[in-house]
Amino acid sequence: MSELLTTLRAFEGQTLTPTTWGPDEVNTPMIRHWVETMGDTSPIYLDDEAARATGRDGAVAPALMTQVWTMRTFTDKMANNDPSQVWTDLIATLDAAGFTSVVATDSDFEFFTELRPGDRVSLTEVIESISEEKRTGLGAGHFVTTLKTYRNGAGEVVATQRWRTLRFRPKGTAQPKGT
Repeated sequence: MSELLTTLRAFEGQTLTPTTWGPDEVNTPMIRHWVETMGDTSPIYLDDEAARATGRDGAVAPALMTQVWTMRTFTDKMANNDPSQVWTDLIATLDAAGFTSVVATDSDFEFFTELRPGDRVSLTEVIESISEEKRTGLGAGHFVTTLKTYRNGAGEVVATQRWRTLRFRPKGTAQPKGT
């Protein structure tokens, strides 16, 4: 194993985002915006009676909104309240080796529990794996997979999300000396 890969693999299992609670509870106005934008006409998202008719306790949020409830606010982004030191160190390591470009490659969700208005959602994210160097159409690089775990206020896992990006050295870019 190369020295770089050994260094990169040391990041596996480290926490990128410690448990962070979303700024708002799951709420009907945001659900309404989502379903109208997405064109989702299922009545279980906005109508308690329709949801009860399917065996639920009341209206539920669309599963794919899980990530929405933990997104940072505009104020947080403008205050530059990220990233974590682990993320900063990982990116610096990749940048120093010439892997300065990034593209998201895929995102896989698995859902376990439906969310209802009033629920709070937290997010914890860890680095799950970093691949050996791969040759791609964009250039050589490493796939970085993180695992996001979403929990409700009772601590139950609501969903998990594997988020994979490719950190790559664009074709035609010279490899830094010493790597």
